[in-house]
Amino acid sequence: MKDLVYVFVGGMGPRAGSFLYDRFHHEIEQQLGKDFTDSDFPDSFLITIPSMESSPYTGGFETDFSQLQAQLKLLITQYERIIVAPLCVTVSDTVKRVCESLGSTKVECETILDFIHTKFPDGATLLCSQELANQNKHDMNNEYVPCTRIIKNYSKPHIIGLLRLIVDEVSSKHSDKTTVLACTELSTISNITTLGGVFDAPSMFIRNLAREYLHAN
Repeated sequence: MKDLVYVFVGGMGPRAGSFLYDRFHHEIEQQLGKDFTDSDFPDSFLITIPSMESSPYTGGFETDFSQLQAQLKLLITQYERIIVAPLCVTVSDTVKRVCESLGSTKVECETILDFIHTKFPDGATLLCSQELANQNKHDMNNEYVPCTRIIKNYSKPHIIGLLRLIVDEVSSKHSDKTTVLACTELSTISNITTLGGVFDAPSMFIRNLAREYLHAN
């Protein structure tokens, strides 16, 4: 039986989470320097959470966690320790409940939401992409963490300028809280690091997981 595997959980669609999944390995590579081999990296998987239409023609849908459950049940038979890391704030609590439902001490859930609560104890305003942030309006069977503001056109060329305006607006309304990007898609925005006044929580979460892994190994 092998020692450790990471299971990263993205949002909806095959692209969600792939950027951060790759960044996890890149962070380990950077911190190891030039002298590393494949055996220095942990086993890992990326699972995205597909949605399925529950009420045709009405816009209602549900999120399907059966693939995640099936994968974790299999991994329990193969690994001593399984670290599940939801990369999207809105599904963090639901994924944690999926882990707990398995009743195995081998499965640990480190969510980006818990990371944000720890990193910003005074509270944070969450900026999310439209895809998952609106899910609580359609899916009555699962619970989702509400976001403060939804960023719709995050793939457009002018997004940095638009984000600048949004961050200024949100910061003025919630001056006592830190503004953070909270969805996987937002971390992929080109030149996002040049935007002041907002923290890229998914990227910070990934760096923290990589450091924890290297510290323990």
